[in-house]
Amino acid sequence: MAKAKGSAQSSEVREDNNSVAIEGIVKKVNYEGDKMMSYNIEIENKTPNGKATHTWVDVKQFNASCPIEVTFEKGDHVAVGGRLNTESYEKNGKKYYSLIIVAEQIKEVK
Repeated sequence: MAKAKGSAQSSEVREDNNSVAIEGIVKKVNYEGDKMMSYNIEIENKTPNGKATHTWVDVKQFNASCPIEVTFEKGDHVAVGGRLNTESYEKNGKKYYSLIIVAEQIKEVK
């Protein structure tokens, strides 16, 4: 099973209003050199009638803003704090946008 590194919880608080916190299960880990890692995290939600729905969120962790120190792997339950950011890419001549979380803190939930 692949191991990924994440950072320990930071005590810093953002001074702007772009702040998000999620908790979920690591489903996919991508190593992109020693400066960045990306995770796909599954979040389970319950509808009013009790049915479970799932949302998958992409998280990017840059070593400069969230030092890569702690090991995570697929299946780990994690909490992520950070900021929202948009990314764009082009496919077949059409531009697409996605919303991601840039991690500022990430820790395992036990």
